[in-house]
Amino acid sequence: MSGDPCMRLLGVPRTSSPRHLLGLPAGELSVVEIEAALLKRSSNAQGRDKQASEVRRILRQAAKELLASLRKPAQRPRPMHGPRAPETAVFTDFDQDVLAVLIGCGGWNAQTRTRLVSLAAAYGVSVQGLHKVMTGLSDYARHGGPRLGVAEIADGPTPVQAPASETGGPDEVEQVDSEPPSRTTGSTISLAVLSGLVTVLFGVITWRLLFPPQPQPLPPAPKVVSPSRPDRPAHSDSPEHRPAVTPSQRLAQYPQLPTFQGQAITTESASAADECPRLAAEIKTLARKISIAKEPSEAVYRAWHVAIETVATGWVLVDERLLLEINGAIVETLFAASDAPSVTDRLLASLIPLTGRFEEAVEVWRGAWITGTLARIAAGRGLPPVAVERARIQLGLAGVPDVGPRTEPFRAGAGVWLDRTAAALVDVMEFHPDIYDLWEFWIAAQRRLERGDRFDEAIMAAVELILASSTDLARVGPSVNVLGRLLSLVNFESSLIVKERVLGFFAEDSGIDSRDLWVITSLLAQSDLVGWFTEDMVPAEDADWLFRRRIVDRIVDGWPDAAASKGRQTARVRGLSVDPDLATRWLALLDDLEADQPAPTDAERLEQLVTACRLNEIALRLTTGHADEARRQIEVQERERSASRGDPARPHRPTAPGPGGPGGSRPAGRPPASRSATDGEWAVAYEDAGRRVDERLELLGALQARTKAGDDLGPIDAQVFVRVVYRDNPAEVRQRARQILVETFGRAPNVSQEMLDQFPGVPATRPTSDMIRHLTGRILPAARSGSWRMDARLALVKHVLDMKGSTGRETDQQMESVRECYDSRRACLDPQWTPSATPDLAAAELAESWGRRATEAPTADPVPGDPVEIQRRHEMRLRLAQGPLQRLVAGQLAVLDQMAYLAVAAQAELREPVIGVLLDSARRRGQMSHVLEQAVEAERAMGRIWSLQIVVDEES
Repeated sequence: MSGDPCMRLLGVPRTSSPRHLLGLPAGELSVVEIEAALLKRSSNAQGRDKQASEVRRILRQAAKELLASLRKPAQRPRPMHGPRAPETAVFTDFDQDVLAVLIGCGGWNAQTRTRLVSLAAAYGVSVQGLHKVMTGLSDYARHGGPRLGVAEIADGPTPVQAPASETGGPDEVEQVDSEPPSRTTGSTISLAVLSGLVTVLFGVITWRLLFPPQPQPLPPAPKVVSPSRPDRPAHSDSPEHRPAVTPSQRLAQYPQLPTFQGQAITTESASAADECPRLAAEIKTLARKISIAKEPSEAVYRAWHVAIETVATGWVLVDERLLLEINGAIVETLFAASDAPSVTDRLLASLIPLTGRFEEAVEVWRGAWITGTLARIAAGRGLPPVAVERARIQLGLAGVPDVGPRTEPFRAGAGVWLDRTAAALVDVMEFHPDIYDLWEFWIAAQRRLERGDRFDEAIMAAVELILASSTDLARVGPSVNVLGRLLSLVNFESSLIVKERVLGFFAEDSGIDSRDLWVITSLLAQSDLVGWFTEDMVPAEDADWLFRRRIVDRIVDGWPDAAASKGRQTARVRGLSVDPDLATRWLALLDDLEADQPAPTDAERLEQLVTACRLNEIALRLTTGHADEARRQIEVQERERSASRGDPARPHRPTAPGPGGPGGSRPAGRPPASRSATDGEWAVAYEDAGRRVDERLELLGALQARTKAGDDLGPIDAQVFVRVVYRDNPAEVRQRARQILVETFGRAPNVSQEMLDQFPGVPATRPTSDMIRHLTGRILPAARSGSWRMDARLALVKHVLDMKGSTGRETDQQMESVRECYDSRRACLDPQWTPSATPDLAAAELAESWGRRATEAPTADPVPGDPVEIQRRHEMRLRLAQGPLQRLVAGQLAVLDQMAYLAVAAQAELREPVIGVLLDSARRRGQMSHVLEQAVEAERAMGRIWSLQIVVDEES
């Protein structure tokens, strides 16, 4: 019996009874007991080898036989007759023989009458009973009974859902008379009546039972040429080329296209991700404690376990750089414990892969990270041998094989664990209360590991597990919903892995039933993601192997070639066609904005934010058919830009298109915008001047010349300038600085604050008192007065408060402009929009409007993720945001992600440029310490996304 896979894996021969194969006792069984036994026995046949697949197939067949035996009626079925068909009718052998005679003899004729009388005599049915049978069949057909195929007519007693009649009920159906037929006058009359009845209703019976009307018959299958014989049409009359799908083949239908959306993030995982930035330092502290202690305290082990559990809970939400820092700290700790094997064992005890039932969805992330980290340690790349050996033992106990030297250990180990987890999730698919959340976390972890071929392979392996399960995918439920969601995640255009796996589903030894193939191909045929997959590639529910092979030929013939698919994408018309004049002027304004240096004050940052918001509003109006309003706003921006430069108002001159930034042309001959000085440059130059009085006076004059009245200095320049005002020597330099202070920086918040901060210790002199009086506009006592210092300080405090009050009013006005701009952009996308209360709410609602567009534009390779992932990232940012400004930036980044997703979904060739914009913007924001600077950068990144899409249409 060594060749019997059932004997090897189950301990029973494959020829055993279904009960014996499933390990069920004698006696009555329930559906729950059979399904539980199937789940338990299938766990003994895990793996992808042929023998394990064969055993699982045998077990599923045994379970189907037992389930079918449960559905057989316990009592003798009653025939369908009487004035009304029962709600659940049963066709007896006699009913089926009557149908066969009617169909075989071509309706009612002498031959039919003779055979029916003989048949009734053989069954012991009287003429009156035969009349009741015919009446019941007629009533069943007339009231819309489901179609009967050859199996229903030829097999044994079959329960059939019969339609309800308008008269009578199930109780009116009587048992067929079992008395022998008699040759009375009444019998002859009954036969005559029966003859007329059957003649009239035979057509109805035949049509309703055998040829039910189809609501929308599918078009005939297209002509397919076999690759092996191109000269022979696939739709010839020979059986070899008979079409597998007839025009009447129906698709698997659902109330809505199957998918799901689980909880994408939890408070626990978001909090853990928020704690990760400090973990590397904490773990390194533990490493130092372990290195100096012979036996670390229990507090050290507890802190280590908490740190490991924290990073394992939130790693999917943490960037790669931070994860590498944490991994380096873990390695450092293992090195610190290398001289004490017992300490290493205690540390690695926190890295035991999870097994068994999942209590919460976040355990999917924990198990993947722990297994990946163990695999990284077990790879032994410069780690202590004691830790490597222990990690390998723990991986072996968890059933994770050696990942091999040529793979990245963490991704390989975590990937293996997630693949095994998919099998466990399929087993509990139909009854786990949190199954959608578990799959949501599983998908997020797979995405975090790597996109591309590895991701496609993992998704298709999970699809195969669902298809090979015993669940009926034709009914609505978690299994088909997860199947539909997984199919939407892979690339059906150019991925060779997806193609190989799909074709493998049709193999004879795949263990996948034709009914499941009918379901998955129906989903593909109805999905917008796979436009080339047509209905003629859908097999019948009960297709045999010949028909399955014919479907494979059709799929192979219709699957897009990877090179050709890429060529078609690059040949698409690139860009959003807009008015060329307006597009050129908009791109020029965007160039000016990009040329501006980071603003030194909040007021200037807000001004840049409003400008960037307006430019993005103009871009949206250009691409949504609001050209007139876009033109008006462009003219306003051009006037404001000219005024800010000090240039006279200049009319717009048409410019010739030419090479420039991506997506459009730049004005010919336009010089680049001038750059404003960076904060600190003047201060460094002044310090370098040393004791050279002439050079210092020249620098003070240059500072005044480059600054307009009402402008402010940056914090560094303001600090040095005020020091010159108060204390610099000689008096000539100090006097010149004070003149510049009063004339130029009288309303400058940074300079006014420095005047207050550096006032302590300033000598009480008449020139200083006059300077403060002119600056603040308040009368002060004589400098020799004892109250002068207190009154002068009070005047400076009130002056600073006035500056902050006016700045606050200006800030409110600018933030109101930001809110209005976001509302205007939302109005372009959503006709039902309503005004928002605050800028952060306006940004969040604009992101929601973009998100609705994103859900209507599915793509197989989304950037930076699909709409569910983008929403999860937005929710995480909102949880971490503190205050309205940070919430505003969180909403901006959600808008940026949605715009990037839609840009790539519409133009696949923009994938790499869009990814470059997102990465560059993230790098810039990471170097900024002020939240307003980050807000300006987010808006500028949106402008770069627009510039990638907008092209100048010279023909418009």
